[in-house]
Amino acid sequence: MARAKTRKEKLKRLFKEKALRTRILIVIVLFLLIAVILFITINLLSIKRLEMENNVERAFNDLMLAMEDSSIPVSIVMAEDGVNGFAIYSSYGNLLYSEGDVYQRLPLVDFEWGERNASTNSITNFDSSTNTMEYIRFSRKAVVPTTQSLLVSEELGLVDFPNIIYLSYDASNYRRDIIAIQIVMLLLLASSVFFFFYIIHVYDENVLYKEALEKQERLVSLGQAARTLTHEIKNPLSAITIQVAILKKTLPEDVSGDLDVIAGETKRLITLADRVSEFLHNPVGNPERISLEESIRSLFPLFKGKGDIKMKDYSGEYFVFFDKERFRSVFENIIKNAFESMDGMSEHLVEIAFSPGRKGIVRIFIRDRGCGIKEDEKAKIFDPFYTTKIHGSGIGLAISKQFIEASGGQIALRKRDGGGTEVEVDLPLA
Repeated sequence: MARAKTRKEKLKRLFKEKALRTRILIVIVLFLLIAVILFITINLLSIKRLEMENNVERAFNDLMLAMEDSSIPVSIVMAEDGVNGFAIYSSYGNLLYSEGDVYQRLPLVDFEWGERNASTNSITNFDSSTNTMEYIRFSRKAVVPTTQSLLVSEELGLVDFPNIIYLSYDASNYRRDIIAIQIVMLLLLASSVFFFFYIIHVYDENVLYKEALEKQERLVSLGQAARTLTHEIKNPLSAITIQVAILKKTLPEDVSGDLDVIAGETKRLITLADRVSEFLHNPVGNPERISLEESIRSLFPLFKGKGDIKMKDYSGEYFVFFDKERFRSVFENIIKNAFESMDGMSEHLVEIAFSPGRKGIVRIFIRDRGCGIKEDEKAKIFDPFYTTKIHGSGIGLAISKQFIEASGGQIALRKRDGGGTEVEVDLPLA
């Protein structure tokens, strides 16, 4: 028995470790996927930026050729290359020559944060509000009004300080490409995150399905055990009960105490067999409209002498559809557990309260100040035959959960602030 339990715990631990490894693997894959998407995005944006700068450089060279060769109209070159404005400024920002839409005085401070190119001695600045790529380059060629050329090379000694050549380029296509890349990558990121959570959800559902399947297999085994208990155990137990009653009448009174022990244990085994059968049979029963307060108050006499039961004040009266006998079994078992958890304590008080939950639901709370629930017990507390009591059968809460869920409700156990346990039962209102 101990070996089987150890093996079961080892398998459960291995399963948890496997589940943890699977989750870690999924997270790593997600981060790698996000890293790949970001890497591709950064590279695509960089490629588009280089393409734009290359177009601007080409437009600049075309305009410089047009400036040096007066036979080529600058305005035509600007229209062909998508240039909105072209100008030459002095080193102080004063306008010397202009074509198209340009600044009257160049705001050099606006280019301080632009992208610098040391090889061409230029600065590029993208204005997203106007979809314009602005480009400036420092040059030692001067503007000289002649019929041959507008530019004179620095070798002639006409310029002491570099002039600033300005170009405003239409970057609408660049802007659209950047937005398209960002949208596609955001969609890919969102899809990756969604896919990640979907995989986690599917994995969790699979784990729950496996647990439900294992539980179902246990219930099948339990059904076989119940049939065995019904046909193979209850009949001998009934015979033992009859024989004990006969022995009580024939044997001396000094052995009646031992016979009472046999009778008590026999009755307990018969009760256990009945409860197992009850757990496996139709959990719905014959539901009818019952009053919560009236039905729960009818249980109070069963616990006379065990402690106090306090029904907290509430507004309104609640009715639910529930089989009377099953309702009695559920709440008798819960209140009984509450009192048993306070054995050995000075105060034995069970509090019961009602409150409206979400639409169409009433919440029933049963609270005690007992020993509480350990963390490692929470997952097993509703398992059939699991118990922490010396004389417990471990079937009471399993039956209660079966009856509550069959009626469309839910049950939950949690630690109570200040010590003890709080049981919450949610039932649909009639």
